[in-house]
Amino acid sequence: MFALISNQNNQLKISLKCDPFMAESLRQQYASISPGYHLNKNHWNTILIDGTLSELELCKMIDHSYELVFKGLRKSEKDVVNPSAIMDVLLFDFGFGTIRFYLNSVPTHLIILLLKF
Repeated sequence: MFALISNQNNQLKISLKCDPFMAESLRQQYASISPGYHLNKNHWNTILIDGTLSELELCKMIDHSYELVFKGLRKSEKDVVNPSAIMDVLLFDFGFGTIRFYLNSVPTHLIILLLKF
């Protein structure tokens, strides 16, 4: 898993895996970034989608998260995954339950579109 998206109390958030040093730096730089909610605080950030981060910055964070997860796969798993495509499950929590979206070969910009709905 490389991303979790939630919408609680009309606040859209995405949690992304991150290098621990980069994670801390991003938290200091942006008020909308906090330690991962219900996740390992060293390796995950939760980002409030409130317009303070540009779409480009968010895309970079999503790509970084995916790259970290991809890097951790076994060679046999890497051989079947297209490294330029996202292949994972996104979890959307709309307050009434969690909806799982199974994604295969979804580019980062589609995730950004999903965040904008």
